[in-house]
Amino acid sequence: MNYISPEQVKEEYGDDLEVLMRVFNHRVVEDEGVWRWECNRLTCHIQDHAPVYTPSAGDGGFHAQAQKFRASIDLNTLWIDFHRNLFSLDELMQFYMGIGYSLGGFQEVFSEEDVLKAVAMKGSDNCNAEHALKGNDNDDA
Repeated sequence: MNYISPEQVKEEYGDDLEVLMRVFNHRVVEDEGVWRWECNRLTCHIQDHAPVYTPSAGDGGFHAQAQKFRASIDLNTLWIDFHRNLFSLDELMQFYMGIGYSLGGFQEVFSEEDVLKAVAMKGSDNCNAEHALKGNDNDDA
């Protein structure tokens, strides 16, 4: 597996993904010629094979009689849940990163403004990331 440096990400995709990569401490890999966020094996497994349990008809509880099956997580439904404020933008971004979403696809889903919001949500510990974005504007000077 070929790891992509933050500098390469910045050159190919711009400041926002490079800063996000550093703030969330998430690596980028090249997979069959496509640059992707490195997949978190547990997140990928849950995304494709989430264990789902339904209560048995009689007791309404999750006991031995409960039906067990596997299902995939629907990304569109996650967006509905996000708009219901069930989780934050940075949590949604981290999920997309964890399932190994391509960087190109990620930029189609999340705007630069979204990335800046997610960086800001990480709190004051990461305010140097916003500074890094602002500092990049001065690189040409």
